[in-house]
Amino acid sequence: IYRYGLIQEGDRIAAAVSGGKDSLALLFLLCLRRSWSPERFELSAIHVHMDFQKGSSDRREEVARWCGEWGIPLRIEEVPLLEMEGEVNCYRCTWNRRKAVFLAADRMGFSKVALGHHADDLLHTALLNLFVHGKLETIPPKRELFRGRITLIRPLTLLSEAELERLARSLGFSGGAICPYGGNSGREQARRLWEEVERVYPQARDNLLRLLEEVKWGSSEEG
Repeated sequence: IYRYGLIQEGDRIAAAVSGGKDSLALLFLLCLRRSWSPERFELSAIHVHMDFQKGSSDRREEVARWCGEWGIPLRIEEVPLLEMEGEVNCYRCTWNRRKAVFLAADRMGFSKVALGHHADDLLHTALLNLFVHGKLETIPPKRELFRGRITLIRPLTLLSEAELERLARSLGFSGGAICPYGGNSGREQARRLWEEVERVYPQARDNLLRLLEEVKWGSSEEG
């Protein structure tokens, strides 16, 4: 947070909370930080529910339970993706989900949106951009959008997925996939490739993160 200037005095921050371990960990850690940090900031949660999410992928009740326990205001946005034209896929879902978060944050008067991407997400994105687009770039810890009207921040940038999994277990977050369409995505393939890279080259994580920071992360965005 200090390294990349993510939070300042008086900020109004809306955390995008899907109900997965990463976004719940983000909300928990921001809530914890707010109780002792020198900078005072307002915190709220936004959960986007798509109409194709049913059964275990419907996290509205769980998100509401944790927000209630932590005393965090929650806004739930309903997005009827199945009613829109076009095939349901990761790109359309991500685009509409992100749009719903931005619009809700803006209506609520929150100029910062916190996302739960961690170091592994940055590394997977870097691999995809390198092999698919021929660019060495990834999602940055902080990015201004719409001429500064909304600023994206990623406070978990320097934490590994393994660290967040340990936190999730200790807090009792439920597991399981949120998206029924995500199992065969390019991101999942990048995840498997990265696991093999780290198995062969244990120092690869630190080296690639350092390199990405040196090239200023690039300007990539992802879902």
